[in-house]
Amino acid sequence: MRVIANRGLEAVSLRNVAAADGVSMGMVPHCFSCKDRKLIFACTYLIERTWRRITDHPLALPATVSGREILRDSLFEILPPDAERRAGTRVWMAFLTLATRGPELTTYMRDTWIEDHRFISV
Repeated sequence: MRVIANRGLEAVSLRNVAAADGVSMGMVPHCFSCKDRKLIFACTYLIERTWRRITDHPLALPATVSGREILRDSLFEILPPDAERRAGTRVWMAFLTLATRGPELTTYMRDTWIEDHRFISV
């Protein structure tokens, strides 16, 4: 995610990912079979981190809190008020454009939207 946030999707390479993680280039292929797998892993991490912030929020559970308050606080969690979330937003936007690149990424991104819609409609 650091490589994507700082340098864009086109900078995702064995060399750049290894350098960002402080490991040798030989370590990266053992974790990911191809570039798309690296990208999907980073996107999954970003989504899981965002969902944790939303569902762990103090207002996410109490029945006495209005749906409007929960929605407001959930939306705040995905807005970029700090450097970490701004980087996450840059990465997410890059993934949205990447979704047109191939069937695996297109399916993956479509499935993430389906989950988002389920959560919001509950």
